[in-house]
Amino acid sequence: NQRADDDLNTLLSKLDVKIPKKSRASLLDAIWHHLASEKSGCISSEVMYTWAATFLNFPGDLEEWRAEFDAMVTTYQWAKEGPDEVKFAELMHLKEGNFYCGDDELHKLVAEMDLVAGAPEDSTQSSMSAKQKTVMNLSGEHR
Repeated sequence: NQRADDDLNTLLSKLDVKIPKKSRASLLDAIWHHLASEKSGCISSEVMYTWAATFLNFPGDLEEWRAEFDAMVTTYQWAKEGPDEVKFAELMHLKEGNFYCGDDELHKLVAEMDLVAGAPEDSTQSSMSAKQKTVMNLSGEHR
């Protein structure tokens, strides 16, 4: 409930209570584990496209994404299946790249994806947001 969250945040700020933020590594880990295929250990082009279009505002269509993805496979030396966990983290750390997110942006991204960094995911889709369901439906897997 957004109103309850806002009320709690207002109260905490008035009381000067600081809630510790998760580490950058744990945030990236939560995103990667949500998107990656258990079979290949990589994030497929199609899942990464839906994620990038939904959460990072990638402006192109799927055909444009495939060209972009193929270029990233070559540039960043990914497997043809996509980035593994290490390569995904490297991509997200590149400050000059299109996928870089500062720490505050990463926290917002994880919140928007309805992920809790460092916590196991709920095995049902009933608690997922519409955006999260879009990514999960495209991947065909739930981790």
